[in-house]
Amino acid sequence: MNKKVITGLMALTLVFGAAGVVPANVAGFGTVVTASAENPAEDFNWEIIDDDTIRLTKYKGTAKDVVVPSIVADRTVTQVDNGAFKGTDVTSVVLPDTVDTMGWEVFRNCKELKTLTLPKEAKSMGDGVCSYCPSLESVNIPEGIEVIEYKSFVGCTSLKEVTIPASVKEIDHEAFSGCTSLSKVTFKEGSLKTIGMSFLNCTSLKEVIIPEGVTEIHGATFLNCTSLEKVVLPSTLKELATRGYSSGSSEGAFTNCTSLTSIVLPENLTEVDDYTFANCTALKDVKIESNVLDRIGVDAFKNCPELKEITLPKSITTMKKTGLLSNIDENGENVLKSDFILHCYKGSTAEVYALNSGLPAANIDYLPDIVKGDMNGDGDVNVTDVNIIAAHVKSIRSLAEVSRGDVNGDGDINVTDLMLVAAHVKGIKSLK
Repeated sequence: MNKKVITGLMALTLVFGAAGVVPANVAGFGTVVTASAENPAEDFNWEIIDDDTIRLTKYKGTAKDVVVPSIVADRTVTQVDNGAFKGTDVTSVVLPDTVDTMGWEVFRNCKELKTLTLPKEAKSMGDGVCSYCPSLESVNIPEGIEVIEYKSFVGCTSLKEVTIPASVKEIDHEAFSGCTSLSKVTFKEGSLKTIGMSFLNCTSLKEVIIPEGVTEIHGATFLNCTSLEKVVLPSTLKELATRGYSSGSSEGAFTNCTSLTSIVLPENLTEVDDYTFANCTALKDVKIESNVLDRIGVDAFKNCPELKEITLPKSITTMKKTGLLSNIDENGENVLKSDFILHCYKGSTAEVYALNSGLPAANIDYLPDIVKGDMNGDGDVNVTDVNIIAAHVKSIRSLAEVSRGDVNGDGDINVTDLMLVAAHVKGIKSLK
């Protein structure tokens, strides 16, 4: 190396210190030498774990902007322990991608924490990992996380948007409870099956599109989401449950969603549990696509004064005090909706329920019985219906409703049903 360059570097070292940063505006040097942005190992308590890697147990530094080192004592940092940053005054934290495990309450009560960068390869986050961080505005949930645990982000009142990665299989109770600024939740379609009571009291949330694959939404999941205007439920959904919140709970999945005006209940839904849509005071349009719906629970539609008609399938076997047919007056008493229209099948559970509840017979609109094989509902089984079933069997155009095409009653529309309908149309063997 040129002696003048060596001399210059030595001089700069004396001025800025051996671990300092050479300023970018120093003339005569083509390469800028910068120190690592990581905080020193001395800012942390740590321990060596079984696989000879490092678990950070406590942040004890004074810096508010923290970049956690990936190497400590010549070993890789792979874990951040329970409560490692709990109650500190950090404003931003970057965890290295070497970390795959975060304990519970790692950042609990970090009141000034605004930004948090989680490791891309993380596989698990403990309960309450970022609970009660009221200044937290953004967070990246790593692709690879399978469960968003209990109270992970509860009380993060400045959090505005969140994306649920495709790897997530379950969102546990209260994961985002009380995130009052949360206005957008994006679900990436993938592994998600169960949504616990995870978004209650998210009062700024306006729209939710639940991805295909989800089979159960627990009670109180969107309780008190008073700005929620649009909900899209997946065809895979089987149950809107109350259980999962607390014993004897009177909070359903969408209780007190006072801005919700319409909902489509999808084709595989078997149960609308107690209080599911209670106090949805703007709800006026409920479309039921399911022909396997078996139960509508107690007060499932309590105090929905704008809901003035509904069509109920023949499949329902259990209805009791659903709240569908009544309003609540100024004295808190249930009063029959005199203008309510029920569309149902004669002899069905829905008809019996309505008449026993005092709904006048004139308010019941009877639906024509379903003719097996009559796919287009024109009252006849003909070649058009054969073509519709064939398109479904060949996966050209899927049918949402199976009751008309499931001629043999096995719960599916398949080649057997196609053959039976074709035989009927050809006059070989009539359908029963």
